[in-house]
Amino acid sequence: MPKFRVPSSSASITSAPTRNTHAQTRKPQAASRHVRAHKLDKAKAAVKDAAKRVHRTKRLVEPCIVFVGNFGPEVDENALRTHFSRYGKIITTRIHCCGGVAMTVKPPPASYHENMRVRQYAMVTFESKSAGHRACNEDNTLDGHELVVSTAVSDLPEVREKITKRLDDYRARMEPPDVHRAQQSALRSLKIEPTVLLDARYEKQRKRKRLQVMGVSLYEGIM
Repeated sequence: MPKFRVPSSSASITSAPTRNTHAQTRKPQAASRHVRAHKLDKAKAAVKDAAKRVHRTKRLVEPCIVFVGNFGPEVDENALRTHFSRYGKIITTRIHCCGGVAMTVKPPPASYHENMRVRQYAMVTFESKSAGHRACNEDNTLDGHELVVSTAVSDLPEVREKITKRLDDYRARMEPPDVHRAQQSALRSLKIEPTVLLDARYEKQRKRKRLQVMGVSLYEGIM
């Protein structure tokens, strides 16, 4: 008949067999890593979506600058803003001066225009390109003047007049004052003769006196 051993009361509790907990903790760690990776992917996706929205907003609200010319001297910045606000939202309106002094706040007095011709143009900044294109394609009249609206400042009559005046001043400085002086200058250039090069040593020897010694002609100073 088999005998069973009775366990001793002094046996250590730690000597009893224990379960392997490594297999139990491995699954929660893998799950936590999966959760962190999922959260990181969601954060990256959110950043990309925000960047796309900002880029799309910038692309839709890209400002447009148009140049306005041929308006009267009594027009100020507020009048221009009121006129062009029909095409869209305006960011800024600035009047620049080509001649005289630009009055940007209020119309100048009548005495200001008696002895001075004021030439000025304006820059109107729209919030969107579509508004600027509409302003350029429409016919604009303000206080009886047909406005010139363009995205190129060189299309304005004031700027063309300024450039023409500067070119005329430059030609006046560079060209002779009258036709007679121009003809004299041309004739003077034709009278210039080419330079003749001479051997200086040959000239000195030619001018020295020659002596006859025993039928041989020698220069003075050789003997």
